Amino acid sequence: LATNMTECLGMHLLNNMLYVSCNRYVKGIDLDTGTLTFTQFLPATNWLDGITSDSEGNLYVVDTSGKIFKLNPTMRDYHVFVSGLPNNTQDVFFDEPNNRLLVVAWQWHSSIYAINVADSSDITTFPTSTGYFDGIATDPLGNVYVSSHYGADFVYKYDTTLTNPPEQIPGNFNEPAGLIYNAIDDILAVPNFGGNTVDFIDLSTSIDHPEKPRENIDFQGSFPNPVHSSCNIQFSLKHNANIHLTLHNIKGELVNSPIKRAFESGSHSINWDTRALKPGIYFCTIRSEDFSETKKLTLIR
Repeated sequence: LATNMTECLGMHLLNNMLYVSCNRYVKGIDLDTGTLTFTQFLPATNWLDGITSDSEGNLYVVDTSGKIFKLNPTMRDYHVFVSGLPNNTQDVFFDEPNNRLLVVAWQWHSSIYAINVADSSDITTFPTSTGYFDGIATDPLGNVYVSSHYGADFVYKYDTTLTNPPEQIPGNFNEPAGLIYNAIDDILAVPNFGGNTVDFIDLSTSIDHPEKPRENIDFQGSFPNPVHSSCNIQFSLKHNANIHLTLHNIKGELVNSPIKRAFESGSHSINWDTRALKPGIYFCTIRSEDFSETKKLTLIR
């Protein structure tokens, strides 16, 4: 990929572009060609760090002085989305089901901050007993993972409420930094700043997960499969449930989120128009409050 990039601390995939925060610039690399095609200066007080995007394609970039910039990469418009966060703010993650940004800072007993994307003045603070956080990510069930390092190196898992004591993820980490969650394989990637290595943690086997309740949802997947121009996503419910359907490409990028609403018990078939998608391998995930399952979908022309 592109070279001659220095002081780069955060990166994020969006629409086949890898966006990287480097010093006071956001740079974009076209993954098809490996070339640098986007550069945007942001007037950060310190340096830029964590970066994420919302469901509308806006980027959110951390300024470690305690600010977050909102950047539209298509229009190249930007503004300070929120300020007044702790000094040494490190990372930000878009929690799509709750339409909020989750933010962490590198401070002792630092809180986790939840910022409403629709109203940046609506900030909820979740105190912790740990701190010195560097990275944050979530899984499809809403669990929140944070990396922490100062003298001791840990990755913690909080439940979706962010109010209960965290669970420690086992591993020999060396200054764990920004976290990346792979929803397709249930893998948490943990870069180690102190060791120039990356640990890949299989969350399905590395910690004790409660059994995911499967008795309420029977997810049949896509019919037909392979898909030409449209398909039906079929599932059955024994009881009423809130259902969220998402589609990711083979790179793990979210490409569509057609359904997010309550369904009554019974059989359901959701028609999905796929004509706007490129041929290839995709992964369809169904989620409820306490269940997640993914099936492969092949799109051909």
